[in-house]
Amino acid sequence: MIESISLEIVLGAIIAFLGSAIAVVSIKHKGVLKEIRELAEVVQNSYKDKKITKDEQKEILDEVVDVAHAIASSWSLKK
Repeated sequence: MIESISLEIVLGAIIAFLGSAIAVVSIKHKGVLKEIRELAEVVQNSYKDKKITKDEQKEILDEVVDVAHAIASSWSLKK
């Protein structure tokens, strides 16, 4: 006969599984998160004086391209 399993054990197992899954996803997409952080820093630094120069626009665009490459690499979208 099957014994009943307590709700705490089931919820604990679910939480442990979700925690492991989140860790795996964050490790897999670590490069994407790094590039997004760099993009945010560049935008923040560029907008400190409430103006974005042409050089700053180019730097922001370069960071956007880096984010796109990191996403493509992380999600195996390369050709």
